[in-house]
Amino acid sequence: YQQWKVSVAMPVQRDRGDGGGAAVVAHAERRHTAGDVHGGDSRLHVCVYGSSSAFTPKKYLEAAYEMGRLLAVGNHVCINGAGATGCMGALNRGGQHHSGKIIGVIHEQMVDGGVADGVELRVARGDTLEERKRMLQEPAHCFIALPGGPGTFEELWEVASLELLGMLGRSRPVCVLNTDGYYEGFLTQVTRAWDDGLLRRHPSSWIKFVATPAEALAYVMAESGRSITKMDFSAEARARLPSRL
Repeated sequence: YQQWKVSVAMPVQRDRGDGGGAAVVAHAERRHTAGDVHGGDSRLHVCVYGSSSAFTPKKYLEAAYEMGRLLAVGNHVCINGAGATGCMGALNRGGQHHSGKIIGVIHEQMVDGGVADGVELRVARGDTLEERKRMLQEPAHCFIALPGGPGTFEELWEVASLELLGMLGRSRPVCVLNTDGYYEGFLTQVTRAWDDGLLRRHPSSWIKFVATPAEALAYVMAESGRSITKMDFSAEARARLPSRL
């Protein structure tokens, strides 16, 4: 873990100017350009996905807050969707209350919604969420999924698929925080896919399910940056595969 032990930086506060969404966009664009991924910051950058629903149960909010707290006290950078409610909001509060560095990526159509205070805001443009997903993924060394809905599911499975295929370069591990068994269905599904011979790599090599925020952070810290081998889809490689993995 020594490579990630660096000094703490205070989060950059949003300057809403006259209170309008345009001011938020302009401020964010002054702070971030396409060529500036980490801005010289060598800390572990952890992208965290999760719900934004105001109806998110307390048990999930508590886990999200603890995740934010652990990232902050560990001097890591938290990257998320900048939400002020749900798991995202609790995550951001946990980081803010412990002087953590938080990068929030939001789509331009959402800037007038519930945006968390105390985050370094980056704004994605376009008619879809593809640019926003790219901006969340690009600076991240690893990924953690908190309980969430379809948006969280899509984000999780996209990075999990890239990790499975070896298309992220060096490993950018994917961890699922399975609070109160929320993601037990996903764990059952990938286990079934392995048992039925639909996967070339065991699920444990590209996605990790854990019960606590501490376990999630320990896993991504241990696995981030290790070398991986891209999957070989050649006819020769397929011929070497057993009929049942």
